Amino acid sequence: MKRIISTILLFLLLCSLFTGCGAQTEEPTVPAPIQMDTPTPESVDVPENTGPEGTMKLIKAQDALWDNTTANESGLYKCRIDHNGVSLLYYEYESMTLNFLMEGADANADSYTANVPGHEGGTIPAVCGDHLYVISVGTTPIQDFEGYPSKVFQFGLDGSNRKELSLPDEMRVNRNSGVAGDGHGLYLMLQALDFSTRSFGDRILFYIDENMSEAKEITRFPKEGLFSVDIYGATGNELVLRIASLQEGYEDAETLEKMKHLDYSWIRLNPETLEQTEFLHYKTGDISIAYDWGDIMYTCPIGGTEIRILHVSEGRDEHLMDVNDILELRENEQVRLFDPVLDGRFGIVAYIEEPYESHKHHCDPKTGELVEMKMYYYEDDESKPIAPVAETEDSFVVLSGSIWYTEPDTMNGQTFMTNRIEAYLTMMDKSDYWSNTKRLRPFEDHVFPEDADIKSDRGPQSL
Repeated sequence: MKRIISTILLFLLLCSLFTGCGAQTEEPTVPAPIQMDTPTPESVDVPENTGPEGTMKLIKAQDALWDNTTANESGLYKCRIDHNGVSLLYYEYESMTLNFLMEGADANADSYTANVPGHEGGTIPAVCGDHLYVISVGTTPIQDFEGYPSKVFQFGLDGSNRKELSLPDEMRVNRNSGVAGDGHGLYLMLQALDFSTRSFGDRILFYIDENMSEAKEITRFPKEGLFSVDIYGATGNELVLRIASLQEGYEDAETLEKMKHLDYSWIRLNPETLEQTEFLHYKTGDISIAYDWGDIMYTCPIGGTEIRILHVSEGRDEHLMDVNDILELRENEQVRLFDPVLDGRFGIVAYIEEPYESHKHHCDPKTGELVEMKMYYYEDDESKPIAPVAETEDSFVVLSGSIWYTEPDTMNGQTFMTNRIEAYLTMMDKSDYWSNTKRLRPFEDHVFPEDADIKSDRGPQSL
């Protein structure tokens, strides 16, 4: 999958544990699995694309820690919080340069549009067609404070022609949901907000077209019995939604307890006809999942070893391989699958609960080849994994450190210096990544101060 990877791998692994934790309770329900002989991994026919032809794409992954980056084939966009609100940075792949999006423009001029004048609740960038969007999440009411509304900002891909659209006051963007696009507009999941009780109600799917004229309600999911409704993917002309419902008797439980007792239903939704098709159903603790956010999903029962491949657009589920054929498990060792699917390879972690030990791998579904990731960067003396955040034909953009710097800021007419930390992003050839060869290609930086420190090894380095 040659699209934005909306997240740090370790974070998404933790997220995936919520959909597959605890002991196995019952076999997951899937539509009419095909009866077939067990193939060797080499014989499995894994499609090269992500499903049927269509315009719908997931352009921002759900629940992503990297909610301040997005990418297309030409480069990566990043939201950076600073004294101007949110500045938009651009990492261009061909020139390997990092610039403010409107390169050479005066950031203080009235004509400068490549920023967002506020960041209340956080920002979520997404590229769709010929436009860059930045979604301002907004904040919820607290006591007498009614919070900030959600907004959507639209830009040309060069940062020009900023437009702004306020979303309904009585709703807020669901930041746990992904964002999908059809090339001409965005699909967002919002939550109805009850100001009297300071609580959320129905989940509502909205569409915002490229004219930025209005936010159109597509369909609504009543809150009764619901825990969450999130956009997780897209295939053909359909959205892929994951609906989590509360099991009977846990409606009034604490949130963490509710998460242990959920029924999950994955559906395809046609936003034009509103036709819904369920293709997977299970309970918390049944299975773990690795999903390519398009047409291919891999599943494995918790406590089991069979990995299956599910073709989302068809609801067709079949055996792929057995973990024991590719990995020698030790006594008491279990496996879980995790997102994202990188370069066509799904994640699989082998772990022992007590004392806890784990080893993360990526598996080529065509051959069963496993690669254990062993590359780290060091922020002072703390090691952290090098993690892809975007993908091109032959390279990854990777998180490989942090940038520490100071810059002037003002408040109430007073000027002072503010300490800031930003992600240090570089590029890696995919061949180097899969061979655990730490060969990073830095971007030529035209944004951060010359005296900033890059912490990507054991201590600071000069930019």
